Amino acid sequence: MVTIKILQNIGVDYCIDYARKMGIASPLERNLSIALGSSGVTVLELVNAYAVFANDGYLIEPAFITKIEDRFGNVIEEMNPYPKKVMEKNTAYIMTSLMESVVKEGTGQRVKALNRPVAGKTGTTNDLQDAWFIGYTPQYITGVWVGHDHNQSLGKGETGGRTASPIWLGFMETILKDKPVKVFQVPEGVVLQKSMLKPDCCPFPNPRILLSNVSRKEPSPPSIPNGRTAL
Repeated sequence: MVTIKILQNIGVDYCIDYARKMGIASPLERNLSIALGSSGVTVLELVNAYAVFANDGYLIEPAFITKIEDRFGNVIEEMNPYPKKVMEKNTAYIMTSLMESVVKEGTGQRVKALNRPVAGKTGTTNDLQDAWFIGYTPQYITGVWVGHDHNQSLGKGETGGRTASPIWLGFMETILKDKPVKVFQVPEGVVLQKSMLKPDCCPFPNPRILLSNVSRKEPSPPSIPNGRTAL
């Protein structure tokens, strides 16, 4: 499989180290099977990792309590998250662009009903035991997991795209109601181009490919962006 070949090329340790940088703390199998999703992670970890793409390459630790006030309105304690850069902005955007395609043309098409730019990824485990959808807009990121506490199939056809994404859609429709539509901004140094492949190069009719040219020049120190809200 392509994912295993990629992992063979970059190395298992490199992959695990990258996952750690993005906030994945759960134990990960140190072998090629992780390319197929052999290790389990929590919804919070996965949402936090995807938030790195939404936040232009910055990791922001999630918080359940943002501020504590007394009865007079005096702030007793307030969380001030410190964004940590773990990925180049260009790389983060290319991942966002790829996951926009999941929504536009792939397994996440149900959430197109949100009628605004969305990037996301569906997930389904063996025997249909777990259904996932992690998705984000330029304002918010949300993760949905559907499954049983004891490893049990959800039933025939209960995939991430069918079972989890409609829950995500209903929630996001509510929190984004009356909010302006925003688009993902293409950073400087990324060139997106659609082109046609020659028939003898691809067996599918009317193929389209995304060519991305990422500048490797060291950027000037960026201003720290406002973190998207992890829900």
